[in-house]
Amino acid sequence: MLDFLTPVAVQSGLICIAVQSLFYVLCAYVLPKGPWTEMPGFTAHQIVAFPLMVYLAYNGVMAWVFSGGDDSDTDMYNTPYDRMLKLHPIGIKLSEIVVGMQLIWDTPLCLITPALFEPLMVAHHIGMFLTAAQLAGSFSRSVGSYHALFYLGVIEISSIPLVFVDVFHPKHKP
Repeated sequence: MLDFLTPVAVQSGLICIAVQSLFYVLCAYVLPKGPWTEMPGFTAHQIVAFPLMVYLAYNGVMAWVFSGGDDSDTDMYNTPYDRMLKLHPIGIKLSEIVVGMQLIWDTPLCLITPALFEPLMVAHHIGMFLTAAQLAGSFSRSVGSYHALFYLGVIEISSIPLVFVDVFHPKHKP
């Protein structure tokens, strides 16, 4: 019934929540006064998001651009049929990570943190969850796990600088 809650999804979501909580406490109560003390939830979110986006982007690029070098999957995804219907293990893993990230950490956090709450971003996170869950095979047979390498991995390269853009954006000044 809840087959999108795979061990990888649950672990990634819980790790994000744990690290978010740790950095929230650090920013709000331990570190000296600064802009991070004014918006500890937002700051902790950006600290968690940065390495997560780097991880997704790195794995997506390595599998999308540099796969096939070991001859194990060189000819496995040659046709459109293969790319849509054959399971790609890294694509499935990235999909499960994004499911956990969106379902357990990012979407709920956007709903309870005023600095992160924007209706468009909430809709984006829900759409990302549904897409990742489909790519992981949660609603039926996994379709397009090969394309998860690009859409959940490579594309996250653009999110890495956006973490810094958000931190220094004037709307997040206390």
